[in-house]
Amino acid sequence: MKKTYDGPMMQTTIHTLNTGITRLYLLKGSLGYILVDTGLHMSKERFEELFLECGVKASEISLIIVTHAHPDHYSGMKAIRELTEAPILAHKKALHTLVTGEIIDG
Repeated sequence: MKKTYDGPMMQTTIHTLNTGITRLYLLKGSLGYILVDTGLHMSKERFEELFLECGVKASEISLIIVTHAHPDHYSGMKAIRELTEAPILAHKKALHTLVTGEIIDG
């Protein structure tokens, strides 16, 4: 799904990516796309397919934001980071998964 919002300072397009269990959001800004949450772990190829379904190349993602440290919001972080090379803004509890790919619940 794609929605466009016009505000007084900027226009933002938001793509909703449905992974079947969770949803990820791509926000279009003036410096590229921001990915909000990474969902559950999937292959890099599957993430790339989801991005391309929105017409977005992984290389266009300039920032990844993880809203909180629950596995359904950050488990895909390592694969997406490798795919996009974008910096990640996340809670310190998500660091272990980013480094190792191992998911810790809680």
